[in-house]
Amino acid sequence: MMDYFIVVLKSRLTSCYVGYVESLANVSLNYTQRKQRLFTARITVEQETVSQEVHAQFCERLRVKLPWPTLLRYCPSEVRDQHWYLYLIMDIYSRKIAARKIHEAESGELAKKLVDRALLRARCWQNPPVLCSDNSAPMTSCTLKARLAELGMLMSHSRPRISNVNPYSESLFKTLKYHPQWPAKGFRSLIAVRECMLLFEQAYNEEHLHSGTNFVTPAQRHQGVDTELLAKREAVYE
Repeated sequence: MMDYFIVVLKSRLTSCYVGYVESLANVSLNYTQRKQRLFTARITVEQETVSQEVHAQFCERLRVKLPWPTLLRYCPSEVRDQHWYLYLIMDIYSRKIAARKIHEAESGELAKKLVDRALLRARCWQNPPVLCSDNSAPMTSCTLKARLAELGMLMSHSRPRISNVNPYSESLFKTLKYHPQWPAKGFRSLIAVRECMLLFEQAYNEEHLHSGTNFVTPAQRHQGVDTELLAKREAVYE
């Protein structure tokens, strides 16, 4: 019959385990293997994060089209339990709002029309970028997927149960909520929401000096005149 043996682990709280030698050896081996797997996974995640950052900078230098993140948010009303839906698509490279619409309901048909509008405004119908969206009902609808398949447009979704996976759209929505035209107690009507979004889009694309684009406007970045402006700014600093 096997003898018992005692293993004492000194940590913040001293723990004592009693059991068979073979059982404790298996537990120790499993614990060591589990730590090694976690360490390997942590290194893999760090490497993937670094590679994504390098790839994004490489794409921006070559002006390769980056994915278009979508934004579907509530616009509150003065009436309790009433709100409107903001459909928005932005361009990561220039941070410009490609297209936006305000509707009273969530629908895949409305999301499909928004994608068509964004492609027409950006003049990239023949070479569409990747659409990066959340897991909401309109963005995962068969109507939108069928339209994207017709256009040859790839689509990626955010990770499940994670609301802040896309920092670009979240930052844009925070800027929107801090806009002076955004009411603290909600909008009065659908027309008021659309007027507010029209003013915000004009101010954001044409006047807002974005920190992610070296403090040039998204419109200047999108048109490609930011290089000349930054060169003049650097000459003034020198």
